[in-house]
Amino acid sequence: MRLLLPFYGLLTTLPLAVNAFKCSTSSDTIMTHNASSIERLQARSASAIKTRFAMPWPVVTNTKTKTRTRAVKYCYGDEYTRNLLDCKVQAAFTMWAERLGYPAGPETGHSLSWDEADDKNEDPKKRKHEYCFLPGLDENGEAVWSDKVAKDHLIIIESLGTSSWSTQVSSLILNSLINKNVVFGMVHEFTRNDRDEYVLYTCSNIKGYSDAVAKAKAAEPTLSDDHIHDSLCNNKDFAVKYSFLGSQYVKNQDGRVGDDSPKFDVDSIMMYSSWGFANDEDACDKDKMKCPLLKYPPPEYQFGDVKIPEMIEDPESPSAGDIAWLKQYYPPEH
Repeated sequence: MRLLLPFYGLLTTLPLAVNAFKCSTSSDTIMTHNASSIERLQARSASAIKTRFAMPWPVVTNTKTKTRTRAVKYCYGDEYTRNLLDCKVQAAFTMWAERLGYPAGPETGHSLSWDEADDKNEDPKKRKHEYCFLPGLDENGEAVWSDKVAKDHLIIIESLGTSSWSTQVSSLILNSLINKNVVFGMVHEFTRNDRDEYVLYTCSNIKGYSDAVAKAKAAEPTLSDDHIHDSLCNNKDFAVKYSFLGSQYVKNQDGRVGDDSPKFDVDSIMMYSSWGFANDEDACDKDKMKCPLLKYPPPEYQFGDVKIPEMIEDPESPSAGDIAWLKQYYPPEH
C-alpha cells in the first residue's frame, strides 16, 4: 500500500452491491457506538502517515462507554444529498465493517469508527443530523459552511462539478468515501514507484488526453510534442494545470510518499479497473490496448520475458493487503 499526502482530484467510483441493503444501520454504530465527545481536531487528517507529514484520524473518546477510537468524521452537504446518497454510504460502511470486523477494539485488531455530524443531543432518538453547509448561497453565490460542523469533517456531495463545495477544506465526494482507503490515508496502488513491473499504463488512453495536449500547445507553443506528452503523463502539476485526469496516475505523486509494502497488491481496492477514465470504453472493451490500465500476470504465468497484459476488473471489496494496512496504522486504542 502507499500513503497519501493531502488528496485532491477526481477519484474512482466502486461498484457496490447495495440493492439488497436496507438503510437502517446507523453510521455511528457499525463499528462502535456514537464516537462523539472529547476530540482532538485535526484538519485534513487524511494524509501521509508513514512519512509523518500528518497523523492518522484523531482519537475520540465516547463519554459513556469510555471507548477510544479513531473516528472518520463526515457530513452531508445538505438534506437533499443525504436523502440521495446515504443508502450507498451506509452500504460502503457495512462492507468495511464486515471486512475489518466490528466493533472496533482488541478483538478485531483496529480502532476505526465513523461519526456523522449531529447536534450531540444526549438522547439518540432526538438527535438531529447537521449538514456541512447552510441552506442557500451567499451574495457571491458561494456555499456557506455551517458553524455547527467543525471544518475537519469530510464532505459528501453529489459530484465534484464546479460547485464551490469542491474547494472547501477536507472536501470529499461520495466515490472517495466509498473508496474509503483514500479517507484512511492510502493512495492508489498503481502510483507506486515499481508499478511498471506489474501494470501497463497507457497515458494517451485517458479521457481528455487530446484536449489536454491541445491546451498545452496553445498555452506553451515552444514545447515539443514529446515534452508535452511526457509532462502530461509524468508531471502531476503539469497534468493538473491542463485539467488532465492522468494526474491521478502519476508515479510517486508529489515525490515524497513511500511504497509501504514490498509487494504490489493488484487486488487492492485502490486499483482502478481497465475501463476507469478510458477515453473510449467501447474501444477498450473490444481492444484491451485501448484501455488506460492493464495488469501483467504473475511471473509463474508469464512466457519467458514476454508479458501479456490482462484486463483489470472493478474491485468489489478490500483485499487482504488493504485490511492488513489499516490494522497496522489504526491499531486498537487503549
